Amino acid sequence: GLEPDEVTFKILVDGYGKVEPPDWGKISRLLNLMELTYEIPPSTMTYNGLLSICARTRDYERAYELIDRMDAASIEPDHQTLQIVHEKKALRGYLRKVFSGTRLNYDPTM
Repeated sequence: GLEPDEVTFKILVDGYGKVEPPDWGKISRLLNLMELTYEIPPSTMTYNGLLSICARTRDYERAYELIDRMDAASIEPDHQTLQIVHEKKALRGYLRKVFSGTRLNYDPTM
């Protein structure tokens, strides 16, 4: 049969993230299902979707936790990550602090 992939889960997470307020309970269950049942580790794509929800809703504490998880799992931010945090000074600064030096190709003029 058909098996879901990370894109499938990201689409579902995005949907639950668009409701007001975001349904973090369902998002958390989806991520657990993705990781534990289907053994799909979250990548930058998944974290970008989650960070986008946090940035939109100004949920900075959750965003800091996600950035810390990315770091702990050695998941590198990409250009989209930088676009997501660009307008949110607190998130941009925290991402830069966590992924400092050569690990983050960050253009402050962005």
